[in-house]
Amino acid sequence: MADSVPLKKQIEKTLKRVNAVEEQTLPATKVVLPGPARSYGSSTASFDQDTEFVPPTESFNNNFRPMWRTPDAAVQQNKVITTKLPPAITATGIAVSPSVTSAVLVSTPDMAAPVNVQGNAQVQISWQFSGALSTSTASAAFALFRDNVQIGPAIYGNSPSNGAKFSVGHTFIDTPPPGVHSYAVYWSTTAGTLTADGKGRVLHALVLRPQ
Repeated sequence: MADSVPLKKQIEKTLKRVNAVEEQTLPATKVVLPGPARSYGSSTASFDQDTEFVPPTESFNNNFRPMWRTPDAAVQQNKVITTKLPPAITATGIAVSPSVTSAVLVSTPDMAAPVNVQGNAQVQISWQFSGALSTSTASAAFALFRDNVQIGPAIYGNSPSNGAKFSVGHTFIDTPPPGVHSYAVYWSTTAGTLTADGKGRVLHALVLRPQ
């Protein structure tokens, strides 16, 4: 008779668990409004016996779930490595509406920038130009030079009519040897006069690898 009291209490506890499960079962026609996720005081605050039905006559040990023992390295990264890239070097138009009549590529005013390259760094050069040709039958040519040697392809532009404005631009990736180099855009025209649109020209030089 003395053993029936603990068994009765275990049965009552089991019935409460069964009833709790039935209360959480919803019909298919009912709209479910999800509530906040179940929380614990810590990652090891729940026991094995709380996750499944346990017969009242079965004995068990109160052990923590091993899968919830998360290593510290997976919880938080203690060190973040950051590398700062050098700032971009920019050359913008200073002279207002310079012009050229040369049929041979010559340096464009205010479109040159020095770049200090260390190691096996790559350099990204981006440039943009706006201008006009005095005659629509002419063609304007532009090319990127490094240390007075052409490294980029020729880029062409035309005015749709005499004196009408047009824009051209290009991006080039260069792998120069270590040292200080000068990048510049050269221009020319097959006929007439090529005139820049005010200060509408710019060149950006960016070292892609950390130095």
